[in-house]
Amino acid sequence: MTEFTDEELVEQIKLGEHDALEELVSRYTAISYRTALSLTQVSDTAEDIVQESFVKVWKKIKTFKTGMRFRPWLLSIVYRTAFDAMRKQKGSLSFSELDRPNDDYYFEDSVADESERLDDVLDKEMDDEKFKNLLSLMPVNIKEILLMRVTDGLTFEEIARIQQKSLNTVKSQYRRAIIALKNQLDTK
Repeated sequence: MTEFTDEELVEQIKLGEHDALEELVSRYTAISYRTALSLTQVSDTAEDIVQESFVKVWKKIKTFKTGMRFRPWLLSIVYRTAFDAMRKQKGSLSFSELDRPNDDYYFEDSVADESERLDDVLDKEMDDEKFKNLLSLMPVNIKEILLMRVTDGLTFEEIARIQQKSLNTVKSQYRRAIIALKNQLDTK
């Protein structure tokens, strides 16, 4: 198959080209699995989430709008599917004390970010296993922000769209996530 962009493959799928869907599944199975596994920490559950996510992609592909990027759209489906699965497993998600009711606006969220960047917080020698262990100790909402930004490479705008939150809320939650990660490192 000729090397098409993700978005060109989506257009082919809309026209009934099943090979195009297989190509997207092939391209994104690994990252979808890593994302689901990092959230759930259970291989079988992560596999189920990936499978369910691609079924949703197939069912919702007609809603994909021209001009959008496929990767963030797919990852938003993976994240939502993972959180739905975790909600069903636990009955409900626990929320961090860092969350505020209704994501209200607070003055400190508008102050310039003087906190350290994630690259500065993490030891250059830290391996993936140690990072995963630190993430497993963190509340799900903090883990989600860090994974979307660091592992998946999404922009703050894309994360805001996926989470259906304002850009400023996502940025402040990311800043708080870095602080929480730094606190975890300081206690180790």
